[in-house]
Amino acid sequence: MMSRKTLAWAIAIWAALTWGGRIAIVFDLGSDPGERVRIGLSVLVAAAAVPALVVGRWVRPAVYAYAAVNTVLWVRSVVVVFSEERAQSFLVVHTTLALLSLLLAAVAALTVWREPPV
Repeated sequence: MMSRKTLAWAIAIWAALTWGGRIAIVFDLGSDPGERVRIGLSVLVAAAAVPALVVGRWVRPAVYAYAAVNTVLWVRSVVVVFSEERAQSFLVVHTTLALLSLLLAAVAALTVWREPPV
C-alpha cells in the first residue's frame, strides 16, 4: 500500500483540488446551507485525517471518518447530479471526481486497516 506520509499528502492535495475553489461557499451565508455543510464537513475530515496519518494518534478513527464522509458525500452528489438535467461534460467531470475520491478513501482505509494498531 501507500506510506502514511504519501497518503497524507494525497488527501491534502486532493481536498485542496476538489474543494479549494468552493471553500468560499462555506462562508457565504446566502448560499445553500446543505452545500455549505457538505463542503465544510469534507474539508474538516480531510484536515483531521492528514495530521493523524503523520503523527499516528487517532489515525484509524480519523481515516475511517474521512473514508465514510467522502463516500457518503460523493455517492449523494452523483445521485443528485444524475437526477437533474445537466450537460454531459458536467456529469463526466463529477463522476470522475467521485471515482477518484472514492478510490483515495478506499486506499486510505485499507492502508490503516492493514497496519498494526499504534
